[in-house]
Amino acid sequence: MPRGMLRRVLTAASAVVVAAVVAPPATGLAAGAATTPPTAAMHCDSGARTIVCGVTYSSSTPVQIRWTLRGSPISGWDNLDRITLGCSQPTQLGVTVANSSGSATTGRLVNCNHGEWP
Repeated sequence: MPRGMLRRVLTAASAVVVAAVVAPPATGLAAGAATTPPTAAMHCDSGARTIVCGVTYSSSTPVQIRWTLRGSPISGWDNLDRITLGCSQPTQLGVTVANSSGSATTGRLVNCNHGEWP
């Protein structure tokens, strides 16, 4: 990978997602503790036949993150807030963020840019 390209990939990836602490859902909440389902948004960019996607979310309790590729779960991506994959065509990606009160799912068809990073 050319040196300038790597810098753009790292810059794009760091701009896409705010790092988050990820842990399994909370258990044993105190009686009467109010929790709400999470909210989630997926952000993606593509260049040089590479897709970088991240998820930002809001949750009052710890979350689990599950990614899908063309509708199939990818266990190696569990609990990651950012993923990177090679591409040759538009790719369907999705992510579900779940906590002890529910979940939020988002996804989209991500174009595969074969040229330079935008």
